[in-house]
Amino acid sequence: MPLVLGHYNSGANSAFVVAPPPPGEAAGGGVSSRLSLGFLRQNFADPSDLFLNDCRGGLLAFVLPDSRVVVCDPWIRRYMVLAPLSMPGQCLFCVGAFLLDADETGTALHMSNFRVMRLDVIIEDITMVAMVSVFSAADNCWLLLARTMVDGDVGFAAISTSGPYIRKVCVGRVQGSLFLSLLDFFVIQVNESTGVLTTFYMPEPEEINWNKRDKPSYHRQKLRVVGQDTRTLLRLDRIVDEDLQVIQLVHGGMCVEEKRVDLSQLCNFEGAPGRLL
Repeated sequence: MPLVLGHYNSGANSAFVVAPPPPGEAAGGGVSSRLSLGFLRQNFADPSDLFLNDCRGGLLAFVLPDSRVVVCDPWIRRYMVLAPLSMPGQCLFCVGAFLLDADETGTALHMSNFRVMRLDVIIEDITMVAMVSVFSAADNCWLLLARTMVDGDVGFAAISTSGPYIRKVCVGRVQGSLFLSLLDFFVIQVNESTGVLTTFYMPEPEEINWNKRDKPSYHRQKLRVVGQDTRTLLRLDRIVDEDLQVIQLVHGGMCVEEKRVDLSQLCNFEGAPGRLL
């Protein structure tokens, strides 16, 4: 597959939107139709149930309401449906599925060597458990990475009652960990190698009007994990009203505000190499 820059919207009915070409370069004709997800619509009774979770190396990962995962290559119009790993408890739902690097180091992703990691919430003897597993296309099997009891976690208790349609989005990948934002201020961190899972909560902005019908959802455009340094565990950027808020996650899982900058002041800002706002 050639290198193509663009994006999909959620769902199998979405067309691929090609990014505008640089000045002086011709637009890629026919690419949008070539990357159409119409072939998925022909093979699923209700393609609107396909929720696009992740993309990597030209592959797409979807999650179905019944917790199956669909991985597809739209360029060659091939897909694979993956039933979840057999679990001793009752599966509540799949929180998300995310593509990893290929099995072979330095090899491009394709349908025969992809790996996909999924996070499930299950009930075992009235105990809530988060389970992380990885499917290897090369080995054609699932591998259980980690199981974490989350009974006392308020965030997991809330998402367990919301079901598979809870709003969720990957807000960054930093140094081997994936970060998933759910609800309003609940963030899940999953180590992509070990499956070890931790959670933390974003501080609630003082400016929010809680009398409004809906609380704000911190999707990719408003919240982003931007990196780590030697002084802190993690640094995140969040947009609150007209400000850019820089937040540190320090030892102990506490989030503290490092600085806040008016977005209008950033219009002419030039960052130094390697500097994190």
